[in-house]
Amino acid sequence: MKSMRNTVALIGLVVSSAMLTAQSTPSPEAQLKAAMNRETVQRDLPGAIEQYKQIASTFQGNHAVAAKALLQLGGIYERQGKAEAQGTYQRIISDYADTPTAVTARARLTKLQGADAGPFSFKNLDEWFKDTQGAWVSPNGKYLAYRKNGSQGPSAESAGRPLFIRDLVSGKERRLVDAKPGEWPYLTAWSPDSQRIAALWKVPSGLEFRFITLSTGESHTLAKAAFAGPAFQLHWSPDSRMVLFILPTSRPGQHTQFEVRLATVGAGDTVLLESAISAAPSAAWAPDSRRLAYSKPGASQDEIRIVTPGTKGTQSVTIDKPTPNSRVTVKSWTPAGEVFYSQNVNGGNDSFLVSASGGSPQKVCEGRGSSGGDGCQDLSPDGTQLILRRNISGGGRVVLKNVKDNSERTLTPEAVWEQTALGGFSPDGRLFLFRSNREGGYGLYVAAMDRIPVASPVKIAQLDSEASAVSGSWTSQGLVIRINNNQTNQYRIDLDSARKPIGPPIRLTESSPQNISARVSPDGKRIAYISRGRPTGFALMDANGANERVIKEVPPDMLLRMNLVGWLNDNLLMITDAGLGTGNLRQAAKKLFALNITAGDMRPLGPDVVGNGVWIAGGRSLVYTNAKDDFILRPIAGGDEKVIHLDNWWEYEGATGGNWISYSTADDSAANRPIPGDIRVRSLETGSEKIVAKWPDTKGGEHAPAALSADGRFLVYQDPNLKLWMTNVETGESWPLLKNPPADVDFEYASCHFAPDGSYVVIEGYISRSTWRAYNGVTYDAVTKLLNAKK
Repeated sequence: MKSMRNTVALIGLVVSSAMLTAQSTPSPEAQLKAAMNRETVQRDLPGAIEQYKQIASTFQGNHAVAAKALLQLGGIYERQGKAEAQGTYQRIISDYADTPTAVTARARLTKLQGADAGPFSFKNLDEWFKDTQGAWVSPNGKYLAYRKNGSQGPSAESAGRPLFIRDLVSGKERRLVDAKPGEWPYLTAWSPDSQRIAALWKVPSGLEFRFITLSTGESHTLAKAAFAGPAFQLHWSPDSRMVLFILPTSRPGQHTQFEVRLATVGAGDTVLLESAISAAPSAAWAPDSRRLAYSKPGASQDEIRIVTPGTKGTQSVTIDKPTPNSRVTVKSWTPAGEVFYSQNVNGGNDSFLVSASGGSPQKVCEGRGSSGGDGCQDLSPDGTQLILRRNISGGGRVVLKNVKDNSERTLTPEAVWEQTALGGFSPDGRLFLFRSNREGGYGLYVAAMDRIPVASPVKIAQLDSEASAVSGSWTSQGLVIRINNNQTNQYRIDLDSARKPIGPPIRLTESSPQNISARVSPDGKRIAYISRGRPTGFALMDANGANERVIKEVPPDMLLRMNLVGWLNDNLLMITDAGLGTGNLRQAAKKLFALNITAGDMRPLGPDVVGNGVWIAGGRSLVYTNAKDDFILRPIAGGDEKVIHLDNWWEYEGATGGNWISYSTADDSAANRPIPGDIRVRSLETGSEKIVAKWPDTKGGEHAPAALSADGRFLVYQDPNLKLWMTNVETGESWPLLKNPPADVDFEYASCHFAPDGSYVVIEGYISRSTWRAYNGVTYDAVTKLLNAKK
């Protein structure tokens, strides 16, 4: 009997051990995350290689995990210059073609096989751009104008920043215009003939408008104004003789207003065309430089003013407003004397042509991209072809519409993802530049307009992902472009019982390049966030980053007006929606919705919130700021409000699920002096507060709270040097939050969120890689020659 009991006990021990082993074995996704952490954070490449191999072998049936493990493995081989990289990528394409990872593997394989550069050679300009700030390329492609990076913070105002010129062929640099202390070129624009630069020059007394001659460096000031805010504009006439410029001006007791002025090369003064405009105008020149058009917003109607320089003749075209918030934006002219403009409406933007001589506007496009439909974009230089993007929520496909007969042609025969780059059209309208995933990976392509639909457009460059932005300009020589790969991802930092980091940040999100506003569920097991990949919408993942998925698709532009507030319970998220056609998003009425994470449906929740920065306090109430920057505490379902006034606050962060708020203060009342400030934590219930960090100089108010635990005991904040700290509010002890962070990830100004039990925080990290290139010879003749060779 004793022997039987021992046997039973032994069997029980084996079964228990097996169950314990099964329960403690990390999931495939968790093992993959650990291997990636070993590669990117610990920099243990040999160990990571073996771990990726083991995962790919063990979990062959889990296609998503195995493919990702092989992709990481291939990436290491590629960086090491090993031939195994191509075989690894080929294995993904062959064995796991059903996964999104196969698309990335195919793109990398194509790049390795020599298809990255495309047929056009380029000059890498990164060495020249690394110290520049505000760089502007001349239309002829020969010169680069820029100012150099100065010191940051208040001292930047005292440092002069000269304007430099660099010859893009020889590489020779010269100082074009010197700058006294407190002076620097704020905005510049090249003349179409590349002989002059129009500049708005920041000076201690305000702003100056200058003409700068390239050959001599002569700087001639024509006008002065007080610096009053953004929305400065410079518009050269096509003949390089005149500049229309728009300045914001201050009026005592009023909102910022704007004035429109005209400057002529060689003149001693400027001509005031319009003043006291209530909102920022837009403007464009006629192709023959004889007339110009600018918008003048009004209460019930907008106007387009048509001006003939050198005469007193001015006429207006009146445009009715479909909604009070509608605004006319003048975009260009056609050679036939029509003004092309857009008008924002509920749900998107409409595009119109109207004769500069007057008459009824002709609607040429209805754009509803903000609600997932089609988008209206630019008009070709000859005024006949309008760019449409069909089915934006599904990725978007470029279509060219003839505005005279409404006929349409697709850019390419395939229904693939396409997006215009640099406005699409070359200056002469003969070429079209766009981004696409037509070959599996993402690339930059060019097509000849007289050949569309083009079955095999010419590839200019390989791009990393859909998020790879292309900026820069067309030149008469080709292209000068910046390829920028921006990513925003969520990282997890595990904390011990004292809230000190146990290890480095571990990346959670992988499926989309843009992931923001993470919120941890009440049980700490799931994380909700906003995904700006494809599809866009509200997403969910497990707390270890596994099982990423979009639970509620929302069109891109509509998503911009929505916000993820937090969790109401383990199954409901709170969403705010400012609605379409809204003007001031900060103080707009925001509708409240409850999003069911299982069903994906949204239902209205409580009365609207009129204010900004909505968050949940104590699980029962909302906190937000009103137009007076007071904090309003209100029950979610509606009811009596409590006003909380905080003096001189700059930034704030609420404890989601708790009745606490942290905010920063700064005293900038004295000019050209240190700006003292602090960060405080305050109880919303009792009003008691405590200063948890203090500095004699905040360097312009860079300090800010980032996350506050639900019990108000621990705070993550950014100091004036942009470093992240965790502090114990009760004891005052502080320590760095980031432990061995990834070298290429930026956590400055990061959004952060505590798990309810304080065992970890989720923090946003930013990756930004860019490269500048000059492509010469991207001409119509060269492109058509290559297209002919492909036939």
